[in-house]
Amino acid sequence: MNYDDHKEFNDSLDDQYGQIEIAGFSEPASLVLYEMDEEAYKLAFEDYIEEQKSSFPDIIYNKFPAPIAFYFEQAENGYENSIQRLHLLRSSWEAVIFTLYAFVIGEVKYKNINLSAVRIFGNQRIKCNRSGILSDKLGYKLEFIEKVIQHDINNLGPQLITTELTPISTIDTLRELNQERNSFSHIAALTESQAQQRYEELFPKVFDLMFELKGLQNISFLQFNNTLSSLKHIRFLKFDGHTLKRNNYEKLLSEDVFNTVNSYLMKEQMLVESGEEIFSLSPFAHVIDDNGQPVLCFFKQKVRNLEKFKFEKVGTPVDEFEVDKSIFDNHITSLEALLV
Repeated sequence: MNYDDHKEFNDSLDDQYGQIEIAGFSEPASLVLYEMDEEAYKLAFEDYIEEQKSSFPDIIYNKFPAPIAFYFEQAENGYENSIQRLHLLRSSWEAVIFTLYAFVIGEVKYKNINLSAVRIFGNQRIKCNRSGILSDKLGYKLEFIEKVIQHDINNLGPQLITTELTPISTIDTLRELNQERNSFSHIAALTESQAQQRYEELFPKVFDLMFELKGLQNISFLQFNNTLSSLKHIRFLKFDGHTLKRNNYEKLLSEDVFNTVNSYLMKEQMLVESGEEIFSLSPFAHVIDDNGQPVLCFFKQKVRNLEKFKFEKVGTPVDEFEVDKSIFDNHITSLEALLV
């Protein structure tokens, strides 16, 4: 184990035991334990992780971005039968892929990071078409996320929040789960007991994936609602947790943040907040008005031969709809400029 890889655990030990001081010698308790008895340090770390995991479902239910939290909680508590439960578990890890994909593209646009040097699937350049960024293939999305993170690590410093959120190991796990997803095409042939067995096999892997991605609890989907006392004093609707319920959220934007998002302060735009940063996720995450209620959706694909984008609603049985792609032209133009 590498001591520097476990800052949260080290801090917890130091909060509990403080500094070890002997005749002028002073070191944090965590470092003393690590250097004096690495096996004891390892065992204490394992106990710490188990304790963290025991309360982690509630964090997913209440703090993760709404699409992920909704499907995960439903898979645990809101299913009608084992086959539906397996579908809901699959939807939870698909929501992770869609969320990370929308986030990384939004952040790349926001930070104006050129991707012309990035190569995917061997030596292919990234293109903004149905075979590229506008593809409906989850495998493409995972490849894109991984290669952008690698580019950020190797060439940029790193600079992306995405890189902090997403250990490369989680991309491998998502690929494995995506292969499982492909086997679900004959899910109706499974019996209830077979579906339950499959769920019990997959759930630990999905739960550990969420735990590795625990930084997702610190990002929130936002929709502009209205301005308050000034142009920079904004009331948003925030979508956190499994209920898909919108919550009023007021924020006084800094000058820099306001200048960045001002052109996106419209109800049909999906924004994301991470720390002090706010940027747009459109069109890859979107919000529509459905009989007066905002509904979260993810980009599905560009409709062939038509100037339409297809979206899938979150939290409903398979429900797709089409939107004129021209309302996203500024986003696509900005993205295309980063690929050349």
